Amino acid sequence: MRLFIAPAIVALAGCASSPAVHIQYQAGSVDELELTLRYEAPHQDPFTQVTRSRHSVSSAAPLVESIVLTSMCRESKGERSDLTPTARAFGGWTVSRDPTASEHGLDLPDLRQIDSALHQPVTDLHTFLVAVSHQVGVDQLREVGDSQGSGPPKHASWADGKATPLGEDCIQIVVRLAAVTATSATIVTSFEPPKTACLKALGADAEAPVDAKWPNNFQLVQRTPDGINAMWGRERFSITSELRRGDGAILKADMDNDLALQLGMGCDEGGAHCKTRLPYSIHRVLTLRRVGP
Repeated sequence: MRLFIAPAIVALAGCASSPAVHIQYQAGSVDELELTLRYEAPHQDPFTQVTRSRHSVSSAAPLVESIVLTSMCRESKGERSDLTPTARAFGGWTVSRDPTASEHGLDLPDLRQIDSALHQPVTDLHTFLVAVSHQVGVDQLREVGDSQGSGPPKHASWADGKATPLGEDCIQIVVRLAAVTATSATIVTSFEPPKTACLKALGADAEAPVDAKWPNNFQLVQRTPDGINAMWGRERFSITSELRRGDGAILKADMDNDLALQLGMGCDEGGAHCKTRLPYSIHRVLTLRRVGP
């Protein structure tokens, strides 16, 4: 999930009068978050990547959250790469999870203007914010067990027009209130394939569901030194977030992202008519923690 457009919220349960969480920015506040990604996929070296970000709320209305990356490092096979200069060179972007946000409050920044090394942390961090936003109905949950659907499936794109001419998924979002304490609330946000297909298949090869339980809802076309590769199949994931009840600030969150795919190699420019096809899977585990100030 990389791009979000404000949906019509559909109540599934609950009728108490007071929301368990209020999404309400505090003018001038600053938070520091740390995002950790653990990545595994066939024929690739697993790696761990840690990115820190600063989230500053404007001091006057309209209240928006300005995000800049402050550090980034990756470790694979015992070798550590410091990507902090690249992270700091990026000017950042603004979002708003607040009820006063415009319909573009959670638009993803233009990836064509961002170094490709930053696409993963930017889109992942953005997804964590979408998962606990007013726009998906988090502040409509009142009692443990309440849930909200966010209307029709959401189409998302993370194509950059360069190495990734096409990258898209189609997701159904549901949020559920899992637990409440005096100061915090636990929200589980599910990102599931829709019941019916909502992407135009790359070609005839990509029409058959990779996972018999769901239609394909993920497609990716990448340019590599060896030619055009494509992936298609089923993506689903969930995010469990602990929020501060008074303002909706993220205290910690965890994502488990599972993709069951087909990998096509030697494809045409549109990702079809691939010379070779084989099963492929990606498993990503991410954690987001508040580390300051």
